[in-house]
Amino acid sequence: MNGWGGGWGYGAADDALAGMAMGTMLGAATSQPTTIVVQQPATTVVQQAAPPLNAQITVLPAGCAAQNVGGTMAYQCGTVWYRPFFGASGVYYQAVPPPPVAAATPVVQ
Repeated sequence: MNGWGGGWGYGAADDALAGMAMGTMLGAATSQPTTIVVQQPATTVVQQAAPPLNAQITVLPAGCAAQNVGGTMAYQCGTVWYRPFFGASGVYYQAVPPPPVAAATPVVQ
């Protein structure tokens, strides 16, 4: 025997199974379309916390506005206020409490 027929698993039952498989595939092709849902990854928003009072930085955040507070220069960066100081390595900015509401005057540059 060469493996084709003669009891090697190819016969009427195999033909029936092949027919059922073909019918299943054809039935699947004519069925209603399947809805596919794709979930997008969540957007991550990073908010930087306000620095503690007296924290020192060497570069102001973007978007800070220069203000004259009673003759002293200060920078308003959102809700955080900084005053410039000069040290051995150059200028640095220290977080300070906000001035009284009427004390700050915008500096025109």
